[in-house]
Amino acid sequence: MNITRSIEPVWSCTDAARFLRLHPKTVKRLARLGQIPGRRVGRRWFFRPSDLDAMLRGSIDSSAKATNVAPQLSPESQEEKKIDAANSQHVSKRLD
Repeated sequence: MNITRSIEPVWSCTDAARFLRLHPKTVKRLARLGQIPGRRVGRRWFFRPSDLDAMLRGSIDSSAKATNVAPQLSPESQEEKKIDAANSQHVSKRLD
């Protein structure tokens, strides 16, 4: 019986950055922090396309993962929402 296995390709940091539409240094930093899946061998980082794809698909369903990857896109904190609401009420009272 001859069983053939296909080996998944491995991407370099540059390939992963192109796929994620991020700068390679950002990809390295996120991998080092454990926010994206990757493996370091010596001084080089490697990424499995299936892991990156699964992470992106999972981040659609989970805002927590999306916040880890792109904190600048995270929802406002409750305190910021309260301040914005108070400011808009103050402005609308002044306009009346």
